[in-house]
This record gives sequence, C-alpha cells and structure tokens, in this order.
Amino acid sequence: MKIFLIKIFLFCLPLIITAFTLDNLISKQLFKSQNKTYLVWNNLVKGKINSKILIYGSSRARAHVSSKILENTLKLSTYNLGIDGYCFDMQYCRHQLILKNNSKPKYIIQTLDYHTLGAIRNLYQYEQFCPYIHNRIIRKTISNYNGFNWFDYHIPLVRYYGRTRELILATNILFNKDHDISNRYNGFYNIIKDWDGEFEKMKKKRESLSQKMDNGVRLLFENYLKSVEKQNIKVIFVYTPEYIEGQKFISNRAEIINIYKYFSKKYNIPFLDYSSDPICLQRTYFYNAEHLNLLGSNLFSKKLASDLKFYIHQ
Repeated sequence: MKIFLIKIFLFCLPLIITAFTLDNLISKQLFKSQNKTYLVWNNLVKGKINSKILIYGSSRARAHVSSKILENTLKLSTYNLGIDGYCFDMQYCRHQLILKNNSKPKYIIQTLDYHTLGAIRNLYQYEQFCPYIHNRIIRKTISNYNGFNWFDYHIPLVRYYGRTRELILATNILFNKDHDISNRYNGFYNIIKDWDGEFEKMKKKRESLSQKMDNGVRLLFENYLKSVEKQNIKVIFVYTPEYIEGQKFISNRAEIINIYKYFSKKYNIPFLDYSSDPICLQRTYFYNAEHLNLLGSNLFSKKLASDLKFYIHQ
C-alpha cells in the first residue's frame, strides 16, 4: 500500500508543479495588463497611484468624473478609483489598498448614489479578481460574495478554467510588448453613447424601486469616515447628476439623501449635491438614467472642478 501511494504521489507531483507554474505565469502576465479590467487593480496592488486627489465610488464615479479635467483645473494629481457594479464595501477594499501600498491622499472625492450603502450578493465581473485572489485585502472582501469557491481559492488553475479571454490576454502579454493599451486616463473611462432605452423598459416592468440600505455597509461607511478624519484626509461628498426621471423612479431617494446629509453634518464634510443641476433635465447628456455619457461627463467635470476650488488647495 505504501509503495502504491508513493507511485501515486510521484505521478501527481509533475502535474501539481505544472499547475502551480502555469497559474503563477497567467497571474503574473495579467499583473502587467493595461486592459481596463485590470489596470486600476494593478496600479493599486503595485503602489503606482500616489495621487493627491482620489475619486471613490461606483461606475457613476468612474464615468462621471474626469481625472484629467480635475487635474488640469486643480493642479493636483488625480486618480479615479470608481468601480462598476459595487457598493461601498468594494470601494473600501480599494481604500485599504491605497493606504497599504500607495501614499496617503490629501483629498477624497467620495461620490454617492442611491445604492452606495446597499449590498449585492454576487461578484460582478468576477474575472477581474482572478490574478489577486491571494491578496489578503482583496480576498477578505470577495469572500463575502458568491463567486469563487473553495477549489478556486486552493487549487491552482481552477479559477482560470473556461476563462478564454483571460488566457488569450495573458498569452498576448507574454509574447507582445505592445499589448492591450487601455484608453483610461488615471482610472477615468467613458464613451460617446446615445440614450439606450433601458430605463423605459424598466418602467414597463415596475412603477418604482426602493433601495434597501445594508446596516453592515452603513457601519463600515461611518467607520471609514472616522478613520480618514483621524488621518487628516479631507473628504468631500459629491452626488453626481442623475437623470430627473430616474430620480423619481427611486421611491426612497429622499431618505437616502438624508442619510448622506446626516453624515455630512456629523463629520463636517462638504456635500455637493448635483441632483437639481440643469444637466439632470437633459437626456442628451446621459446614456441611461444613472450614467452620463462622455459629453455629459466632460460638462459635469468642468463644473465640479470649478466648484471644488473652494475646498481644495494645493
């Protein structure tokens, strides 16, 4: 029996070594990626951000606030850390990576929306986390979501199974120095896009939507505000433009705004709310009820940069 087990071990050993080697090779190449999926995570993990102004938030932050326009106007280095599809807990994950691997910012533009203090169950675009699954901060956050299982965390290559796009990307990076250059500028990314009609389809299905707040995320958000205050990092709340009909669709929107006003008052944080800005009345500036298109984001970013001059100093 002992000899049999030794033979099995010797048979499996080359397979195990090969699996670990390939897993490490794929992740190592994706760590170099300039693709919009990985670029921000790579900069966070490698400590390449080190900006005086950071923009936190969801896809609305990523698409609404131009790093370049703020940088040019305020004359301070700016990086946009907005992440698509997630509430504040994932934004806090990125904040932890900033403090661990990058220099402390002077200002945080904390963008807000109606689901900032909500919670989701499933990992959105979970492939973006594949190279970083062993990073302690990232792993602690994503382990609270449905997405990766025990085998993904512990068995090499399993999480890359069926991920053809990632495998092609890693191979391209390995053999091509001029690979997948991103069109992001310091995290910001938006496109020229017309109204997509998804809001009208949603309204046919239901009259309104009530956004549930998560107590755990709300507590995390308040603890974050306390910690940055102690670290002498100035936070500025910004509720970016939202199409007026979309605002009416959220039945408890006033309650959510009042929560932000409460935190603003309690921690003496400026709150720039653009819910009533004329941009919100013009569908031309949006591609759906929540997101500005590139035309709208350029217009808004110039307005925001001008308003921020009152709060931000070199």
